[in-house]
Amino acid sequence: MITAGEIFECAMALIDELDEEGRAYSAETETYARRSPAIISSLAEEARRILGKRGDYGILDDLEDIVEDVSDSYAVGILPYGLAAALLNDENPASASFLQARYEEMRDWYAEHTPAEEEEIEDIYGVYEW
Repeated sequence: MITAGEIFECAMALIDELDEEGRAYSAETETYARRSPAIISSLAEEARRILGKRGDYGILDDLEDIVEDVSDSYAVGILPYGLAAALLNDENPASASFLQARYEEMRDWYAEHTPAEEEEIEDIYGVYEW
């Protein structure tokens, strides 16, 4: 299970905001850290919809929260690009555009290559005979 903080750390590496010791959390990244749980919540919900998962997950409260029902590979391989793009959108549109394009490319590949899950369909109108 991946936490929002681990996704944040990957995003900070992508946008070259790690400090001299390689840490993502610093005074310079405080604003990014505050914004990240809500952005990650939105990106994770998009991932769940792509995979056909239903539920009421809500917004992550902080970076310690676990990102539920999103595979670890998706969480660390794709979500950091979306987060980094969202965080840089105002201050560096060119970098944000590159990161967003990369995010969308990987998200779409993942959706295309992930098998759908089967589930029973309830005939609430009584029209079909199975």
